[in-house]
Amino acid sequence: MKLVPVLVVYTLALGAFAQAPRTAPLPPILDQLCGRLQHAPDAVLRGTAFAFDVKSVWNLPHVVVKLYPAVENAQCCKDAMASANGITDRWGSFNLKTKRLQEGLYWLEVRPDGQSHALLVRYVPSRTSDQRCYENVWNIDDGGQFTLSVRKLMPEN
Repeated sequence: MKLVPVLVVYTLALGAFAQAPRTAPLPPILDQLCGRLQHAPDAVLRGTAFAFDVKSVWNLPHVVVKLYPAVENAQCCKDAMASANGITDRWGSFNLKTKRLQEGLYWLEVRPDGQSHALLVRYVPSRTSDQRCYENVWNIDDGGQFTLSVRKLMPEN
């Protein structure tokens, strides 16, 4: 009998959490719009840690990269003029010119093989940047998910 009120409270709590709205992840904050674009397959389980099979990761050369201002309806790239554009080099690296670009939310769109992939980013210009372009790796996985991973090199002791 004492267990029934506990179960009722537990059930109500689960219902409240199930109805809680999920918030979208915050866009990455960048002071330079650059990096390397690559295709990375879905993570493969090796032992107890997830890791990418290095041989199956490849750079995406000669891909058009465009930057569009984000609008309130959260639609990317429809009827908008690109604020900056570029093309990846043969190693998949790119660096968008942002000299006159205002701080704010932007869509970074890439089109490998004609398919559009876009990621919302927050551009915050800085006079002194500790961000390095070689640390930014823009990944497109097998499912078409477009993500940014920042790889910091460990300092040698």
